[in-house]
Amino acid sequence: LVFKQLSKNSTPKSIFVNSIFDKVKHEKKESNSFSVDGSIKLNINSDQLDESMLNLINKLDLKYSVVGDTKDSNYLFMIDSNYDNSKLFSGKAFIGGEDKLYVYLTNVFDKWIKIDSTEDTEIDTKALLNNFNLTDENIDKLIDGLKENIINSLRNDYFIKEKVDNLTKITFTLNEDNIYDIIDNFINNCDTDTKFKETIKDTFGVDSDYVFEELKKSFKEVKKEDFKGMEEFKFTSYVDKNKELKKFVIDTKSEGQPIKLEVVFNDNNTKLDVYMMGVKFISLEDKKNKDNDTTTETISFDMMGMLSFDLVLRYSVKYDVDMDKVDVSNYINASELTESDINTIEEKLSNNEGITKLLQAIQNMAENSNEMFNSGEQLIDF
Repeated sequence: LVFKQLSKNSTPKSIFVNSIFDKVKHEKKESNSFSVDGSIKLNINSDQLDESMLNLINKLDLKYSVVGDTKDSNYLFMIDSNYDNSKLFSGKAFIGGEDKLYVYLTNVFDKWIKIDSTEDTEIDTKALLNNFNLTDENIDKLIDGLKENIINSLRNDYFIKEKVDNLTKITFTLNEDNIYDIIDNFINNCDTDTKFKETIKDTFGVDSDYVFEELKKSFKEVKKEDFKGMEEFKFTSYVDKNKELKKFVIDTKSEGQPIKLEVVFNDNNTKLDVYMMGVKFISLEDKKNKDNDTTTETISFDMMGMLSFDLVLRYSVKYDVDMDKVDVSNYINASELTESDINTIEEKLSNNEGITKLLQAIQNMAENSNEMFNSGEQLIDF
């Protein structure tokens, strides 16, 4: 039995599918509480964008933190933002159990504001945050079931396996000759997979028998001839001796012109390049660097040198933390805010230096846009 399973996992289709799913598997962490602290910063570089637009975006920065007690459904969200080194907005939001949402506007209003729920807009936190039964066990079952049914829907003769340097290259072509059979096989395989359907029902609370019956009925209306003339998609994976995906390539055409998408995976670095007519059109790179508990993730984008940006995310995630009790006793219902309260909030916001700078930047961008429009220029010049 062990030999049979090993042989099954060594087929080209199994290696191809498994290596892709291994790249998107989730990290499991059973915990009743967690905290996340992080920051977000976006920097755009371009000779093609108006300076007022660049200033509007590049001078913004954001810090945030989240503390959660999943057992009691208590969550505290905190945000702190700045524009051009001036305080823009700071605030907190507390979700406590079912039907309780409080907001605190730092330096704007000295009380928590309880967001009232109505029959039409009832805030059911547990339904909001735990709408599905997405336990680690169910997620694993869903992934395994989906993966197995995809593998069983494919034929090994769809795949070409060869050695390239120290990697195994596996190519799968999806075209008008096989797409109908693959979809038909997949729907039928899922429909006869009792465990998979039970997992879908348990996770999403839907009648999976009905779902797949409807899918089968709908697909009966589709004919093989409907796929005639479709563009061919060639998928190529490169895996190492441990069957780990190192590179993934998709080749197709649009209106007769070649398009290629190439993804290269390294330890802490993933790079995606898109080629059109043999020319690199878009490049996207995701770099991660971990220092103790803090991860710095830099997402870099470039479009033919005309437009580029760096999105820098810093975050620290901890589990099994102690969540302090959030005192919201000093609150007022949103529906009970007086005209004086609202005037106070509006006055504090209008006197905020960061908001003033941001509104001025928006006004400058709008004025520049109108000038360029009237002169026939473009705000974004390609």
